Parts: sequence; C-alpha cells; structure tokens
Amino acid sequence: MTTGAPPIPRWPWLTRRRLVLVTGAAAAAALAIAALHRRNARGFLAEYARALPMSVSLSSQLLADWLDVRATNARLVAAAVGAVGTVSGSGATRGKAVPIIQAMVAEGGYVDGTLDATGSPADGAGLQTMVGDGERVSLVEFRAPVADSAPRGAAVVLRLAVTEATFPHFNAAAPDDRSQRTALLLNPDVAPTPAAGRGAPERPVQLIAASEAGGGTRAPATVSIPASLRAALDTGTLARSVYPAAARAGAPRGGLGLGLRGVPVVYATSPVRGTPWVLVREREVAELLALVQPSLLLTDAVFGIVALLTIGVLLLWWRAQYQRRETESQRLRAAFVAGVSHELRTPLTQVRMYAELLRLDLLPDPADRARALRVIEKESERLSLLIDRTLTFVRTGQAAPPAQDVVVLAHAVQRACDTLGALAAERRVQWDVRVPATLAVQAPADDVHQVLLNLLDNAIKYGPAGQSVQIAAQAMVSGTDRVRLAIRDQGPGIPAREQQLIWLPYRRGHTAASSAVHGTGIGLAVVRDLVERANGRVYVDQGEGADAARTTGATFAVELPMAPDTGAPTSH
Repeated sequence: MTTGAPPIPRWPWLTRRRLVLVTGAAAAAALAIAALHRRNARGFLAEYARALPMSVSLSSQLLADWLDVRATNARLVAAAVGAVGTVSGSGATRGKAVPIIQAMVAEGGYVDGTLDATGSPADGAGLQTMVGDGERVSLVEFRAPVADSAPRGAAVVLRLAVTEATFPHFNAAAPDDRSQRTALLLNPDVAPTPAAGRGAPERPVQLIAASEAGGGTRAPATVSIPASLRAALDTGTLARSVYPAAARAGAPRGGLGLGLRGVPVVYATSPVRGTPWVLVREREVAELLALVQPSLLLTDAVFGIVALLTIGVLLLWWRAQYQRRETESQRLRAAFVAGVSHELRTPLTQVRMYAELLRLDLLPDPADRARALRVIEKESERLSLLIDRTLTFVRTGQAAPPAQDVVVLAHAVQRACDTLGALAAERRVQWDVRVPATLAVQAPADDVHQVLLNLLDNAIKYGPAGQSVQIAAQAMVSGTDRVRLAIRDQGPGIPAREQQLIWLPYRRGHTAASSAVHGTGIGLAVVRDLVERANGRVYVDQGEGADAARTTGATFAVELPMAPDTGAPTSH
C-alpha cells in the first residue's frame, strides 16, 4: 500500500535552481565555444585574405615583365625585317623576312608569326587579345611596326596562345601549388578587343584563361579554360561573381565573395601593368575551412573539456557542501536530542522518585511530604520551561509575525520571577528589580515572557549560589522611542571572543560547556530571534575585556520599542 508521499530525490543537493544554473552555464559554454569557433574561422579567412594580395601582386608584376620581354621580341624581329630591306606591296614577303619571323616563332614558343604588309592602320604597335570561343584558345598578338616600310603601316605580328602552360607566372610564389585557382580577365573598358572594334558598345568582362584548382596534372596546352570550369561559366557565374567590379576598379582588391564557380571564395585581384588584363587568384572557403577544421575542433574540445571540468567541480562542491551540512545537521540533532534528553531525565527522575515515595506512603513526616511536593512542583516548572523553550525555538522559523502588544515591564518581570521562584529558591537567588512601574514596550507578550524566562534561567544556572540577580529597565537616553532592559548576574561572565557565538543555535560558551550545568544551546538563540522579531536587539554588555567580564558577571541587554502612550490595552 502506497502512502502517496513524494519520492526522495536521487540527488537532493541538486536543487531546481542549481539545475537551471548548471543548464544555463552549459548552454552559455556551448554558445561561447560555437562563437569562438566562428571567430577563429573568420580570423583564419581574414589572415588568408590579407596574405593573398601580396602573392597576386608579385605574380602580376612578373607577368608584366614577361609580356615586356615578348613585346621586345616583336620589336627585334621588326627591326631585323626592316634591316634586310623587306618590301611588301601586295601582301607577299620577300628576302629574309620569313626565316627571321619563323626563327622567333620557334624560339619563343609562339603559335605563328606573320608580316602584315597590307598597310592597315589597325592599332599600330601594342598587345591585342582575342578571346577564343568553344574549344579555341585565346590568343595574344604582339605587333611591332617595321620602320621605313612600304607601304606605310607594315608590321610584324607574333601570336601567342594564352593557356596555363603558357603562363607559368600564374603563381610565381609557388608554381607547383595546385590548391588555388588562378585566372586572367579581360576588361574591354580599358582596351576593346579587335573583334569589338572602335566605338562598339561596352562589352562585359571576359575570361581569357584559367587554371582549375585541385588537379594533379596540368591542363592541356591547347585549352585556355579547363572544361570543368567552362561548364560552370556557361551558367553565367562570371557575371554574378565579384570579378566584373574588381576588373573595372583598376586597382588591387581582395576579400571574400563569390568566385568563378559561384561559391564563396577568398580572392585577390591585381591589374597587369601595361595591359587590359586583371590577374585573379581565389581559394574556396569550404576548402580553407576543411584545412583548419582539425585545429578548430581541437580548440573546441579543449574549451569543452574545461567547461565540463568547471561544471563538474561546481557540482562536486555543491555535493560536498550538502554532505557537510548534512553531517553537521546530524551532529547538531544528536547533540540537541542528547541535551534535551539529559535535561528531561533529571527533573523526571526527581518527580518520579518523590511521586513513588508519596504513593507508597514512605514519607510519614508532614515536613518531608511538603518538601517532596515542592520538589515535584519545582521540577515540573523546569520541565515546562524546557518544553516552552523548545517549542518557541521551532516557532521562530514561522513566517507569520505575532500580534504586537503593549507590555508593562514591571508586570512581565514579576511574572517571570514568580515562574522561576522554585528554581531561584533552590539556588538561594535574590531578585534585585529596578523597573519603573509605568515603563511599557511594544512587543508580543508571550515573546517578552519567554525572553525573560530564558535570560533569568541562565542567570540562575550559571551564577553562584546565593547571588543577587539585578533586573533594571529604563528609557534610553538617546531617545524616547526605545527601552533598555538589562539582566546582570554574578557569574563568571562571557569572554569577548565568544560574545557573538553564543547567539547561534546549539552553540554554548566555553565556560558553560565546561561547567556541570547541562543545556541544549538554544536558549539564547531563541532570545535573539524573539527580540529581532519585535524590531529590537539583544547583546552582551560586558565592559572592557574578557578579564573584566569574568570578575563582574554577565550583563544581557535587550532593547525593545517603547509602547506609544495611546491608551491601548496592556498585557501583563
């Protein structure tokens, strides 16, 4: 049969608040690690983006120098052709012109070379680019005029196929590095192609040649753009990429954007000096992140382990704290039960013994019977005091404050002295009461009675036999809204180092603990809670130093709010 009682939690130290805290800390740690992961990844890409333009700038300078060498070749051939007296009238060549041109074609790796003797004014000297269609390669013409030629305008033309194999300077810093994609773009705004002609409308930026990244072999020398990249460009990705704007900017650029395949890349561009070309180098972001992913995951794992260890240490600390409190609580409960049991056993033994003597009629002398009855009465009052003190200690933890009463101190002191009269008579204690008859405080009457009982009981127990206990009350000099009640005994006093500890539950001073008087250690804790609940304060007024306290006794001072003179009902 089940009782319906709530189940005992498996981890009582892990409260709901702490569970929420741990969950929040774990979530915050996960978010922080994810944010750090993204930050490190962005930092790596940013560093790569800062380093790539330097490589592209170096490659563009070397490519420009290489093109200058090719243009010089054309000028040298033109000069040689002019020196041998070449005459071109009807398009035919004569003399040694053809051997000279063919020798340069073979030596320089050109596609072909011709002598344009038509006298056409087409652009004179310089570099021209013809972008190939389909599988045709893009060509570059190096044109150099023949001096003193007839007809006027004859020129030597050397043609070069623009392929990856033709330009080893695509990646001058690392020619064998196939991890990057490098390309040449033609900006028609700078120099329109011959096919476009002068005055033609603006044409879009075109791709001259490109190298596909990732391959282990080089692209064929007859292809300007690898087939895998050409298929991607057929979808118009070049127009949607960042390169048209970069090409027309006419200045080195770099950063993150869409590349030739239409995917995010880290890129850098640089114009090639003296040409309408723009050199482009890119690396796909996904490939870069794949390279750095192991180190990022290792960093994430390290921070994750640190976060888990921190949470684990916190959980262990909470568990140890809970177990320490449980151990201390068990010790205090055992001490409390032992103290209460001892205090209950002594008066109960006395009551039972004298009750049995009276029942068995073993005390025929009337004086002995009267003394037995006084002992029973005295021990019964002691039991009542102990029970009231224990119940009050339990009740002080309740949230509802008691009703406030107007308590005349003289009446309250007289009531407490009468209650403890039997105990005081046993110890031959004399009461020295100095309380004005009209002085009243604002506090619960039962609480004031319990405070007086506890303080006077301590004075009786810990003071010497035959002592005089002084009870004095007066309005405080600093104002008229508070009353100070002082109870002074002639006992050994309380050392200064213990004057704060004695107010804690189950804590007894060294003098009290070493004496023959047994106690539970809750009497003064009850006094403190009751006085504070009445908006007052209680403290030990010992004079200067522990030695003075041991010779002059202990004085407990209680300050309570003074009752207003409003004619309110008065509690005795």
